[in-house]
Amino acid sequence: LKTKRLDLSKCRNLKGDGIIFCLKSMPNIERLSVSNATRFHITNNFRDSSLMAAIKHLQQVDVSGCTKLNTQDISCLASTLSGSNIRVLDFSGCSTLINDDALLSVAEHCHNLESVDVSGSTKLTAF
Repeated sequence: LKTKRLDLSKCRNLKGDGIIFCLKSMPNIERLSVSNATRFHITNNFRDSSLMAAIKHLQQVDVSGCTKLNTQDISCLASTLSGSNIRVLDFSGCSTLINDDALLSVAEHCHNLESVDVSGSTKLTAF
């Protein structure tokens, strides 16, 4: 498929394995939104090397309002995106989930970032 944008916003029963299937099936995806997918969380399958190859065009990821994400999930996502063309990450609305460790992991792995939205993050202290 030549799909470049995938919007799964508000898909309340969406889980990580479903997104992995979509990303592997649509290797031209540039923008992925799972905003307000309240049950979405990162699974260990996000570390799959075939997924890393499938996201080579991915530039923007929006997980805003995904209230199940935690620091470990965000670190796993950042690690998976390492070496990709990711330019924009949106973590807004995850205010109780984003802490210094999570943002440090993003900074260490996502070197091409132009924008990171962590608005409303109440646990950030060092940035």
